Amino acid sequence: MDRRASSIVRVLAITLVLNVAVAACKIAVGLIAGSLTVLADGFHSLLDASNNVVGLTAIYLSARPPDEDHPYGHRKFEHVAAMVIGALVMFLCWEVIEGVFHSVRGALRGEGAAIDHPVRADAIFIAAVGLTLAVNLFVSWYERREGERLSSSLLRADSMHTLSDSVVTIMGLLSLLLAHVAWWVDPLLASGVAVFLLRAAWSILQDNIATMTDRSRLDPEQVRVVAEAVSGVENAHAIRSHGMENDIHLDLHIVVDRTLTAGDVAEIERAVDAALRRAFPALTMVSIHHQTEAPGEQTALWRDA
Repeated sequence: MDRRASSIVRVLAITLVLNVAVAACKIAVGLIAGSLTVLADGFHSLLDASNNVVGLTAIYLSARPPDEDHPYGHRKFEHVAAMVIGALVMFLCWEVIEGVFHSVRGALRGEGAAIDHPVRADAIFIAAVGLTLAVNLFVSWYERREGERLSSSLLRADSMHTLSDSVVTIMGLLSLLLAHVAWWVDPLLASGVAVFLLRAAWSILQDNIATMTDRSRLDPEQVRVVAEAVSGVENAHAIRSHGMENDIHLDLHIVVDRTLTAGDVAEIERAVDAALRRAFPALTMVSIHHQTEAPGEQTALWRDA
């Protein structure tokens, strides 16, 4: 396992311990206080812990070197894990919506927990949930910082998830503080939680689906300018890029003079490769094809002639 992978594992291990402690506290408070919002928040934190386990497994897989079955490496397993996180958040959203529906239906019928057992707002419950909020904010900040430093989509996705947990926790606090107002306060806040979770899930999935479906990573025009600035390159086209933001693969065609020797062309290709890597540090693979005839004028920059 390389240094980057080891750093990500350390971050996930620390957040796993914190998430388990936070989840246990919230679930206990939610059950004792009778708060649907706090209980949903506790299950959310439990999913955070599960996500950390999924992330640790993904990092172990993605850190493996290229092999015969995966010649480009295993780093996309990290994005698979991030998409699992998004799917789990959507599942939690459905669970919260279902709980709200049963609570409101029972209240409208004059029965159910919302009427018979109103939310308890003891000071100790409020203090406990407030402490978990502080822990959530720290974990989100820590994962975001390390995710940016390590260029880890998994840590950034988990950071967004944890931040959504913080918003949910705030709503849980409000459900305790405003419990005396009316029975519908808790279901209303829980509905807000569901909307926030759905938005967070979509954001996570959208970002990682782009990578998994090989969306272009580099602007072909910018690549063309860099390549054609190299002496001996008359034209650059058929420019395509894909991969992770810190593991970009690029292939392109260059047009050279037909009178050049094989050695001259090889030297030009090495110069183009070096120039591109300087201009785009995230490049990990550059494939250059040379030809002696320029493409047609109507050929798109990213397409072969």
